[in-house]
Amino acid sequence: MKQIFQSALNLDDDFELDDSMRFEGVPGWDSLGHLRIVMEIESAINSSLEMEEIISLDTVQKIRDLVESRTP
Repeated sequence: MKQIFQSALNLDDDFELDDSMRFEGVPGWDSLGHLRIVMEIESAINSSLEMEEIISLDTVQKIRDLVESRTP
């Protein structure tokens, strides 16, 4: 999970990512950062996300749950 955020948002290796974090608490997680996160997720799961899924992804936990539910 941390790899998705590091790649999408260029986070430092020592940045502590917590599942309860909302987008406001993660540096670079703005509208453009959100699109980059979505692209990283789609690449990781090898599938496209629905618009409703994209809009609902406002916490690290929701992203983790989505990725885990869509990967074997």
